[in-house]
Amino acid sequence: MPFQKTRDREEYSQHLHLLCRIAAWLGLALGTGWFLFFVLTGRWNIAVSLLLLGVAVIPCWVICLRGHFSCGLILAQIACTLFVCWYSLFIDVQDAAVPRTTHLYLLVIVFVGYMNFQRQRSLPQFIVITAGLLAFIFLCASAANLPFSTPISQDVRSVSAWFNGIFATGMLCGGVAAMQAQFRSQTKNALELRSALSNGQFELFYQAQVRTDGSLSGAEALLRWNHPKRGHIPPAEFIPLAQRTGFMPTLGAWVIAEACTTLARWQSKASMRHLTLSINITADHFVDAGFSAQLLEAVSSNGIDARLLKLELTESVFLSDIEAAITKMKLLHHAGFAIALDDFGTGYSSLSYLRQLPLKQLKIDRSFVKGVSESGRLAAITKNIVRMGHDLSLEVLAEGVETEAELRMMLSYGCELFQGYFFGRPTCLAEFEQYAART
Repeated sequence: MPFQKTRDREEYSQHLHLLCRIAAWLGLALGTGWFLFFVLTGRWNIAVSLLLLGVAVIPCWVICLRGHFSCGLILAQIACTLFVCWYSLFIDVQDAAVPRTTHLYLLVIVFVGYMNFQRQRSLPQFIVITAGLLAFIFLCASAANLPFSTPISQDVRSVSAWFNGIFATGMLCGGVAAMQAQFRSQTKNALELRSALSNGQFELFYQAQVRTDGSLSGAEALLRWNHPKRGHIPPAEFIPLAQRTGFMPTLGAWVIAEACTTLARWQSKASMRHLTLSINITADHFVDAGFSAQLLEAVSSNGIDARLLKLELTESVFLSDIEAAITKMKLLHHAGFAIALDDFGTGYSSLSYLRQLPLKQLKIDRSFVKGVSESGRLAAITKNIVRMGHDLSLEVLAEGVETEAELRMMLSYGCELFQGYFFGRPTCLAEFEQYAART
């Protein structure tokens, strides 16, 4: 399963966005006030520099509004860092009476950069943070100034020192408050997640998987958190949190036990005993030392055929130790478990290793299925993926089929199995069994 956006990361972004908006309005108010002051006092070089900073920040803000928040924020940090360094060396020249204070804003810039780095780690952001810290240390430890500096008068600097200290401190306090809010949110979510299992708030939903003739071949079990206040929470919002807190092996073990219990229930129904059940296995659960034992114990205690339980793995399983992953997959294959490669094409796959994997099925990601009717290039890629799956003697399942046009295209490419809203949404066990009885 792809989990690219999590609830806690969205909350973190909201806190950062709020902090940036507050900093932007405070900076605008402070900059406008000083701009008018320098215009009235005839310090046109400083006034023009403030105007240029504002012009430089505007496109950065536009980039943020267009959805590239991290990129726009980094560019804004660079512009502000350069301005602060120039102003500290050229205008806010330190003397015995009044200390330099403009460089205090570098801490604010670094703080915002650190929050953005935690939200989305990147090398450019790391470089900006490092440069800002080094510049702050240099300006704190020395009274350096440019040979051609034109410092403002002491009476103006004495007033600006108070302004700078108050504004910089206020912005830093806002940043600390934002981080504290995020910490409380993550802690609360982690505690709720751990108590949810003991309180019976998790359940499995089932989505049909059908053959080319429309007959039912099985289902995929999808984990849902039935929160008492927020209702059903999709896994994209809580699985990453479970992974970060080390809770995923425990939660995954519960999924395995529930799936095997469901398969045992289906064995008592003549119309359902042939159905397979797919479960998603995260990378951290797969590499857990007790994973294989959990599977074997669950299958044995429920008296079911391991071939009916299909393990869906994503390509992230192979990122840490490919050889170890292949070895474990082969052991599970020999024990009878069917293994499917989920979301194929969205990650990294080495064809040389793909041939070694004991796979039974390739699942083509929804993004490819949707794209076959929108892009000729993507349609050609999807067709080649299906052909490659057949060349490897694998079943090919098209995931996320929502329209008849998509179904026809994937049928023409040779897909044998299908899953998506076109056939049915994920439902609770009782509703799925009613659906299976009608099929």
